[in-house]
Amino acid sequence: MCLMTLRGYEGGGSPDRLDALVWALTDGLLRPGMRALSPQIRAI
Repeated sequence: MCLMTLRGYEGGGSPDRLDALVWALTDGLLRPGMRALSPQIRAI
């Protein structure tokens, strides 16, 4: 993760772990907040 710069990934190989971290943070932090803001229909 330390090899990610403003110019992109500068390490050898693939930045798969960094990509997985971004997706995990998106799922864990952003989506629950988005669900709270979206309108929902509840049955009575």
